[in-house]
Amino acid sequence: MIHYSTKKLAFKSILTIFSVLLLVQTTSAVSVGASPYSLEFDLKEGIFQKNITIINNGNEFSTYSVYTADEYSDLVGIFPSSFDLSPSMTKEVTVICIPPELASGNISLKISIAACSDNSKLGMGAGIRIPVTIIQGEIVDNSGTNVYTSFSRHIMNFF
Repeated sequence: MIHYSTKKLAFKSILTIFSVLLLVQTTSAVSVGASPYSLEFDLKEGIFQKNITIINNGNEFSTYSVYTADEYSDLVGIFPSSFDLSPSMTKEVTVICIPPELASGNISLKISIAACSDNSKLGMGAGIRIPVTIIQGEIVDNSGTNVYTSFSRHIMNFF
């Protein structure tokens, strides 16, 4: 005859093994990676566009959103700003700098990349932030005639 404590120990062992197997099978990960880790737009050099490569480092299909804080939405355009990626797949995102016409000095902001999965029962996801620096030209005043930033000088060269 099997002793009661032996049955109890066997039951606990089986329950523990079953729980671990269940958790391992239902665990999924949402993950995001990006390169480069920072962006710098040097408007004095005429650099207005850069690309970010985003990778799904997770093990499930995820939806990604790329955005910046509302206060900087007029300064930076992001295309595409939302897309889906399968595991291990990458997507090239274009970031375009649209500086204000009469501005000088540098502007620092962050681009956020957020990933979420439809399979996440808790609504959890992953995200990273990429620091962005916009280097602008100084405001030049030519005796009250026209005031241009380096951005407007580059645009004027196209006309």
